[in-house]
Amino acid sequence: MDFRDARKTLEYAQKYKVSNVIQLVDQALRFDPSLFEVSISKAISYGLNHYLADLLRKQESLEELAEELKKVNLETMSGEIMKKCVKFFIEH
Repeated sequence: MDFRDARKTLEYAQKYKVSNVIQLVDQALRFDPSLFEVSISKAISYGLNHYLADLLRKQESLEELAEELKKVNLETMSGEIMKKCVKFFIEH
């Protein structure tokens, strides 16, 4: 899988609501983050729960996370992703 394949796969999986495909790409990104660059806001919008956790661990400041969250519709964010973000804010 290369950059274009991973991104297109995620877009189609979201469009057709195929959550198991999203989970497979999520796991592939954890093992090979070079597949493509994903920001925190993109990880949230794609629903990449595990990869988001890795990105949050690397996050250095609350301000950077706040800027990324401004790019996302918080109303549509899943409960699991919301918990990860809140946990990051509480721990820092």
